[in-house]
Amino acid sequence: MTKDLQGKHILFYGLIREEGFADFIASELVSRGATIYCLAAPELTPEGEARLRARSIEVIRTPLWYGIKDDDYPESFKTLKKPEDILAYQPDEALCASLIESSATSSLEEARSIFAELSQRTGGKIDGIIHIMAGGIPRTRGMMMITKSMLGTNDPDRFISTAEFIKSPVFKCFVGPNMDLVTAVSYDHIFTAAQELLSANPHCPVVALGYQGEHVVDTDGRFVFTSYPGYLVGFAKNLLQSMSQTRRQQGYQAVTINLMGAETASTSAFSGIEYYILNSLRQLEISGKVDTATLRQQCQSRLLKGVSTSDVVGCADEYLFSPQMLNTVGMDFPVHSSLEVLSLTMAIEQKIIGMHKDRRELMTSVISSHVKQLMAGHFWDEALEATEAAVLLDTKRIIERL
Repeated sequence: MTKDLQGKHILFYGLIREEGFADFIASELVSRGATIYCLAAPELTPEGEARLRARSIEVIRTPLWYGIKDDDYPESFKTLKKPEDILAYQPDEALCASLIESSATSSLEEARSIFAELSQRTGGKIDGIIHIMAGGIPRTRGMMMITKSMLGTNDPDRFISTAEFIKSPVFKCFVGPNMDLVTAVSYDHIFTAAQELLSANPHCPVVALGYQGEHVVDTDGRFVFTSYPGYLVGFAKNLLQSMSQTRRQQGYQAVTINLMGAETASTSAFSGIEYYILNSLRQLEISGKVDTATLRQQCQSRLLKGVSTSDVVGCADEYLFSPQMLNTVGMDFPVHSSLEVLSLTMAIEQKIIGMHKDRRELMTSVISSHVKQLMAGHFWDEALEATEAAVLLDTKRIIERL
């Protein structure tokens, strides 16, 4: 483990959000002595900036914004409310392309300013860049409704599969290119905007946070590699991984580290992730490498009398190892949502919630924080040791590193 990072300068390309993956990674790197920088997204409040500085995280103020801003979408699109209207909507293709190109151009110029300021602050040194941007789904009312139709309903009359949505003009013109810009193109911009800085620091890792699926284990100790269906941003994650491959072939220390499922600011939109988090507890317990007594006690305190943590983890098995989910193993990533899987997801979700004292305080959040902490302890070493453009750092891999 690379313990001493005194004198090392590491930039998080994006805003470090509380309880996200980057939050845990940054805390770990600060504890090892690194000087950490992150970007101040427009929504960062003075109080939020003060909290970051209190943790020895330096903030670079910037108006940087990748993607189409919600207010810039055409009024005819913003006023749509019904999923079927979203699917039928015919965007102005030239306008869509213009908005995406304008955002990409202005963002790249701002990125150049960011790296110029960073170079001044560090005296031309940089020892790591970690790209932490992802997303790009418009936050209009209609898009929120169609997202719920894809990921949050078991009503056959309301359900829309992701396979159907990606064929729509809205996805092809607006949503897909916007997710690509926010999640992947923003990563590629680092190499263009920081070209001079990276040339002076050729061993600097340029790391992206990815997701391609993860391992889960059954009661017999057999592992299966799978992912939760309906992860719409997964298409952009594929592009992200492809871009890191291209840049690595060009001689940069580019790598995408694909992480496990965990609770973050955006995961509430993706049904099924909680079952992967619960399975992490089993993986930790059967490994024999981790003392899980305190973790189990914290989880148990959230459960109703007579319910055990094993009961909840076993309930997650009804989803993870169901015929519906096993049928998705080996499918191209991202796996599309289906009414069959979503109905199962929601039924088991209610069953698990019913095992807890408070539906707002589930044991998944306790496990998620624990696993993210373990991940953070190995993230930087995984980045430095990478010999390929993409590596997997899921719970199974974390345990192997212990």
